[in-house]
Amino acid sequence: MAPSPIPELENRLRRAVVARRYDDVRRIALEFCSAARTAIGQLLPGDPLRRETILHVDRTLEWSRVMMILARASLSSDLRRFTFLRKYVLNFPANPSAPNTRLEA
Repeated sequence: MAPSPIPELENRLRRAVVARRYDDVRRIALEFCSAARTAIGQLLPGDPLRRETILHVDRTLEWSRVMMILARASLSSDLRRFTFLRKYVLNFPANPSAPNTRLEA
């Protein structure tokens, strides 16, 4: 029996999630699920490894989902903070230590 590609695909999926490469996450998650489906299909229904593989895949996908939700929330928070601070930054003088003088022609 050939070695399972599941561990390598899991590592690639986790790295893509952490790096926020969402297009890669989608592609790798599909590959991961396909490899898991193939591996599970080769096991007998009563085999404990079958249930263990199913639970492992479920945990990995749930971890990925939670991490992406947290990343999205973090980005949303950063955007709200930027929007809030923007009005102050745009009104801030370019050189705050220079006297506020105006030359009349």
